[in-house]
Amino acid sequence: MFDFLDFNILDIIDIVLVAMLLFYAYRLVKGTAAINIFVGIVILYLIWKITDALNMELLSNILGGFMSVGVFALIVVFQQEI
Repeated sequence: MFDFLDFNILDIIDIVLVAMLLFYAYRLVKGTAAINIFVGIVILYLIWKITDALNMELLSNILGGFMSVGVFALIVVFQQEI
C-alpha cells in the first residue's frame, strides 16, 4: 500500500533524536528574551530558503549574507545559556 515509504530503524532513531534536540533547545530558551530572537532567525532562514527556491537571486544573496554571520550572532545572543 505504501511502497513509496521505505523506513528502517535508523530513520526512526534519526527522527527521535532530532525531536529531542529541538525539544531541549526550546526548553533551554523558553521564558527568556532569546526565544524571540531565535524565532526571528528561524523565520529569516525560512524566507531565505524560499527566495532561493524561487530563484530570486538578489534577495537570496542579501539574506544569505545575513545568514553567513548568523552563527556568530547566535553565539553572542546565547552566550549566557552557553
